[in-house]
Amino acid sequence: MAGGPGSEEFRMEEASERPAEASATSGVFQKQRNGAEGPAEMRFSFSFVALVGIFVLVYISIWSLPAPTFGAKINLLRQSWHLSEVLKEPPVLREQLAKAEEELKTLRAKVKEAKEKNDVEQGKVDKVESATKELRTQLANIKAEVVKLQTQRKTLQQQLEQEKKEQLELAAKW
Repeated sequence: MAGGPGSEEFRMEEASERPAEASATSGVFQKQRNGAEGPAEMRFSFSFVALVGIFVLVYISIWSLPAPTFGAKINLLRQSWHLSEVLKEPPVLREQLAKAEEELKTLRAKVKEAKEKNDVEQGKVDKVESATKELRTQLANIKAEVVKLQTQRKTLQQQLEQEKKEQLELAAKW
């Protein structure tokens, strides 16, 4: 220190020492000095403590989310960030529900109409099936009669042939 406190050299030295002091005290740790040569105590700056506190709260918040993996927890957090969109969904969903209910009513009306047509057609089919069934039973009865008549015809033909033979024998004997 060549000059006195008012000299320019003194100001330069003082300015060069201040940034070193300022950088030492403005970091994460600040040294508190008890006198010129005493032991220095380390203490954290307020901004560092606040930042660590915020990180701890964010970590606890993310950790407490109900998701199996960290990625899923982050995804849940991202989705909850857009809460305003979620709050806007109920009117949109109500409109969609109203449209779906309207569509359901029209579909039910179409189903009812189709069932009525089906019932009418089923009635017609049932009538045709019953008529077909009756005709089949009649056909079976007629076939049975035909078989019966054919057997009677065979027996009558055999009797006729027997009678003709007997007549021929009697005519030959006379």
